[in-house]
Amino acid sequence: MKKSFCAGLLTLLLCLLLPLTAFAAELGDVDGNGRINSIDARIALRAAARLETLDYETAVRADADGNGKIGAADARIILRVAAKLQDAPTTEPEVTLPPPPTTEAPTTEIPTTEAPTTEAPTTEAPTTEAPTTDPPVTEPVTRVPADPDALTPKQIHKIASAYTVEISVEAHDDYYGDYTATGSGFYISEDGLLITNYHVIDCAKTVTVIHSDGTEHNVSVIEAYDKNVDLAILRVDDVQGITPAVICKEPVETGDVIYTLGSSLGLTGTFTQGIVSNASRVDKTFNASMTYIQFDAAITNGNSGGPLINDRGEVVGIIDWGYNEGQNLNFAIPVSYIDELVTNPVTVEEFAGGTEMNASSDPDAPRYTGIAATDGTRANVKPHTPASVVFTVCSTLDGAAIGDLPVNITGAPVNVTVRDSGWVYTLDGAGNIQPFIVIAMWADEPVPETKISISVEGAEYFCGEFLLTVSEEGSGNYLGFGDTPDFGNPAGISPDDFTMTETGRFLFEEYTDTVPPTFVYENVRLETANDYRRTLEEAGFTLYSSYDQSIGSTVYIYNAPGGNYQIGVTVTLKAFRGYTMRVQLTDFINPENPVIS
Repeated sequence: MKKSFCAGLLTLLLCLLLPLTAFAAELGDVDGNGRINSIDARIALRAAARLETLDYETAVRADADGNGKIGAADARIILRVAAKLQDAPTTEPEVTLPPPPTTEAPTTEIPTTEAPTTEAPTTEAPTTEAPTTDPPVTEPVTRVPADPDALTPKQIHKIASAYTVEISVEAHDDYYGDYTATGSGFYISEDGLLITNYHVIDCAKTVTVIHSDGTEHNVSVIEAYDKNVDLAILRVDDVQGITPAVICKEPVETGDVIYTLGSSLGLTGTFTQGIVSNASRVDKTFNASMTYIQFDAAITNGNSGGPLINDRGEVVGIIDWGYNEGQNLNFAIPVSYIDELVTNPVTVEEFAGGTEMNASSDPDAPRYTGIAATDGTRANVKPHTPASVVFTVCSTLDGAAIGDLPVNITGAPVNVTVRDSGWVYTLDGAGNIQPFIVIAMWADEPVPETKISISVEGAEYFCGEFLLTVSEEGSGNYLGFGDTPDFGNPAGISPDDFTMTETGRFLFEEYTDTVPPTFVYENVRLETANDYRRTLEEAGFTLYSSYDQSIGSTVYIYNAPGGNYQIGVTVTLKAFRGYTMRVQLTDFINPENPVIS
């Protein structure tokens, strides 16, 4: 009886005190330390996401908007108060979280009858369970991986350990003398082909591969290597039962979960986890011709050549390098670059003797070690509209020599005009010569999709393809810079000339200079030029500047919608012949480096 009476009295006092507590507590001061700061907002946000359970009094303080539940809006209000962007809320207690349901049973149980003695537990239960009945506050959320095929870290480590190895190299350098280096690698075939970085085996006299079980195997043959791409394929002697890595052909995306396995500072089998920080990072200070996967998983010396692994246990990249002065700013070579390696086996002894790898078996052939690439693979243009492709030779060891080789263009229909600019060169971020060529095409009538092939004579590995369609509703893809509607088609006429050179005079001597790709339209009406300028503006181009080049000649510079290039339109009056209009693409390739001849 006495116990029941005390319990009822306690319940009554709790009901009377809860509103006072809610009223006295400053809304937003979730942790109750007398200050409102970002910690309070974080606690409220975790409660809203059901990652943290709050007691009743704390929940009252977290309900900053007084709507009876805790949500992201409460965290936002608290954060604004902490940043002094607004005053703390002063919601009345009756609109805050409702007090635990107690009913009026405690007032009827106080009389001397013993009936309340047995009912007391049922009336007290809501008091203790009330805070757990509000789902936003109390129910935990189980996070499910976005990819149903994702494996656990333990599973990934087991899979990767079967194909990842440590590489020990005995090497000699004229500057350092004899030295030992350690790296990593992984198997890509059942018969013992292993991929690693070129810099791991550079200057090697002997190469030894150490498996996860401690067994060691020698490498006697280097199947392929490319110093610029920094990859090498080794053939490991006398290995059996190899389970090679599964190479993922799908491109990674920023935010993907990744893992690394390698021999960090000689610590064999070091396993780390992170995310893809940038799926396509170009670092002009290191190698402007490469596109890397940037990631934040911890690596150090000894990880070079090891696998970058996705959450399905597949290899997406080859670990290459990182910034020593940064925290986990690390980079891997996408596995697609493996396809660029050309098989030309050399023994380790030959390699140690200075034998260089060629893209051709002819030792006298120019030393090309890359492929040719285009800036786009498809264009759908209207009749009379120039379409073109930029054909770039990537990763060359001797970029200037390729200019002596002719370019072959095949597959173009007879009613499609094809013209190339000849070889032009830029300097990449590392100061290497980067050759490219612009191939322009246009047609005066519709043409079904046609595959146009581009190749370099004498360098069979340099080739590319470009799909061209000419239709009445074409998108007007101009020089491969995206689908900008028909801005290469003034008044439905074909250009009279396409050039990338310009003749001038300096001190009475004639000279030829390289200019950005230029289309020339002769004998057009002034209305045609103005209509073309309006077409640019309707397509999202904005006028950057205009100026008089000479008497009767005006230049208009337009910024492209994306801001990555400009179009220059020069309109010049020719006596008795109407106007000449020059359409010129500026900031063409490597805008930070001038085009050189």
